[in-house]
Amino acid sequence: MGRITQTVLTADSRADGQLLATAGETEGLVRLWDLTAKSPRGKTIQVMPSGLPWLNPVAFSPGGRHLFISDPNGLVHVLRLAKPGEEFRIPKTD
Repeated sequence: MGRITQTVLTADSRADGQLLATAGETEGLVRLWDLTAKSPRGKTIQVMPSGLPWLNPVAFSPGGRHLFISDPNGLVHVLRLAKPGEEFRIPKTD
């Protein structure tokens, strides 16, 4: 994965401590980090069109299957990470 340079403005960890979500300035991106990997592995998700001034707080649902993202217009977006009964994991990369 290429290096992304953005300031982290908000972060939340899933209740089990295995995932971290971060969001920041100008790119409309949320990064999900696998904290169980030897070196944290990230997955970048384009949530909003690039060029937004920032993304507001992100938060995992209690079960960790959804991620809530607030944009600067006051809208809350719900990103489903896994189906009911499934646990979301970041795909392993070679």
